[in-house]
Amino acid sequence: MPFSETTVRHAAKPIAADVSEGRLREWYRPPDLLSGGVETVIAAHSAPHDTADRIMRDTGLTGLPALEH
Repeated sequence: MPFSETTVRHAAKPIAADVSEGRLREWYRPPDLLSGGVETVIAAHSAPHDTADRIMRDTGLTGLPALEH
């Protein structure tokens, strides 16, 4: 996730006032992925429905019936 999105998400957290953008930048590591290729990178611009569709396909859940509310 790009640093700009990280700062947007950070601003919504309870610790936002206590952790400055400068401090957040010190901790930020792009991309910080697990070794062995076990993670799938989803682009920051991916629409929510496209992201959900991809997760359903990648996990083999596309054949399940929709949940009823």
